[in-house]
Amino acid sequence: MQRRRMVVLAALAATLLASLGCNRVRPPPSAGQPASSVPPTVGDPVAAEPRPVAGGGSPSAAPAATAPTATDAASVIAPGRNFVFSIADSPQALAHLTRRCANDAKGDAVRQHGCIEEARKVVEGLRFEREGDQWFFVLWGREAGREILQPRAPIARLDAPADQLRFRPSGAATGTLAAARGLDTFDAVKADGMVMAALVVDADTVAMVDPHKGRLVFKRD
Repeated sequence: MQRRRMVVLAALAATLLASLGCNRVRPPPSAGQPASSVPPTVGDPVAAEPRPVAGGGSPSAAPAATAPTATDAASVIAPGRNFVFSIADSPQALAHLTRRCANDAKGDAVRQHGCIEEARKVVEGLRFEREGDQWFFVLWGREAGREILQPRAPIARLDAPADQLRFRPSGAATGTLAAARGLDTFDAVKADGMVMAALVVDADTVAMVDPHKGRLVFKRD
C-alpha cells in the first residue's frame, strides 16, 4: 500500500508542480496555425474558452458579479479546504491506471482487477493554504487516518475569471516528495512561464488539467 500510494502521488506531484524544475511556456502559433489550435498550458481549464454573454456582446462587456456564487473560486477554494482526487471522475487518468495495471498483471485478470481496486482506495488530494498574504499549493495523502504532507509550494496568485484560481509557483517546495522530485529548488525564470489553474466546477468540485492524463477532478473532502 505504501508503495502504491507513493507511485500515485509522485505522478500527480510531478505533473502539477513541474514548473519548479521545467519550463512549460506555451509555444506561439506556427505560421498558418490558428491560435485556437495551440495546446493549453498545464492547468488551463479545458482551453478556457470565453463564455457567451446573454443578449450577445463580448465576454469583456459582461457585468461584474455583485456577490459570490456557488461557482466562485473565492467561496469554494477556501484556504485549508481539502479536495480529494476522484479517479472515477477523471476518465483519462483512469484509462492510464487501467493500462498500467494491465501491463503489471501480464494477462492475469485477477491481478489486474486487484491493482485497479487498490489504487481506487488511495486517498490523496490538494488544497490551498494561506499565511498572511502568502498562498501555498499543497498536495497531500492520507493513510490510516494520518495525513502525509506531499509537496507544499508557495504560489503567486494571478488575475483570473471568478470561477478560477490561477497561480504560478513563487518558491521552492517542501514536503515528502519535494527533494525526490527536484522540487526543493526554484528557478524564477522557468516558473514565471508556468501558469496553473484550479477551475471550480460546482460548490464541491474543482478540476485541473494534466497534459498527459487530461482533466483531473477533485471532490470536497
